Amino acid sequence: MDARSDVGRSKTSIECLVRAVEKAARRERRSDETEEHQMEIKRLEAHQLFQEERFTKKVLFQADGTIIFTLNFMPGQQLPVHRHSGS
Repeated sequence: MDARSDVGRSKTSIECLVRAVEKAARRERRSDETEEHQMEIKRLEAHQLFQEERFTKKVLFQADGTIIFTLNFMPGQQLPVHRHSGS
C-alpha cells in the first residue's frame, strides 16, 4: 500500500465519524424536543364524575390558550343554551 491509499482511508474514516456525530446530535435534539412536548396520557374513566343536579366538567389539559375537557352528562341532562366569545 502506498501513502495515498492510507490518506484516502483516513479521510473516509473521518467523514464517517463526522456523519455519525452529526446524526447522533440530530437524534439528541429531536429527543429533547419530544421531551418538551411529551403528551401525558390520561384515562377518561378517571375523569367521569356525575352529579344528579347537573352535568360536570372536568379539565384534562390547559396551557397556552388551549383547554381540553370532558362534559359528563347523566340521562336527561343537557347543556344550557350559551354563546362563545367571538361567535
